[in-house]
Amino acid sequence: AHCAKCGQNSSFSMCETAEAAKAVCPVCSATQDAENSYVVSGPLWIGRLHNADFCREMRAIAHMRQSPTEDWRPAHKVLSAMIEEATLPPLFYTLGDVARRIKTSTPPRQRIADELARLGFVSSPAHCRSKCIKTNAPYETVLAAARTAAEDVEAMVAAAKQA
Repeated sequence: AHCAKCGQNSSFSMCETAEAAKAVCPVCSATQDAENSYVVSGPLWIGRLHNADFCREMRAIAHMRQSPTEDWRPAHKVLSAMIEEATLPPLFYTLGDVARRIKTSTPPRQRIADELARLGFVSSPAHCRSKCIKTNAPYETVLAAARTAAEDVEAMVAAAKQA
């Protein structure tokens, strides 16, 4: 389920889907009203998307096949992202949506990832979208990490202007 009001993503098992259709957002209590602010969709695969060992083997092959006539760097980059996200939940957060929710410009994904790591969470870029992040952190923590990252960037920009 996705809440358009606050951005929370939630997942339910197939057995819970009928109840989920009547559910409310666990963060902001939005419902499936006329504005469809809390939308349940699926079924959707929520198991592991990638086998990290297989992706490592594929990345090694891509590295070995690198040549002046064939550029395997894009494959290497995608496979590296797939390895990073292999153990994370299947859903991701779009950085633009996160920035809109905290009313700031979009902070760099790596700064958000660093803040999440500092807080004890794991994160990764989504292999399918560069402006997204996957994490095991609760949504409120993602927002707080993005807020901190944005403040850090703003402080750096202000310091650079004074120099």
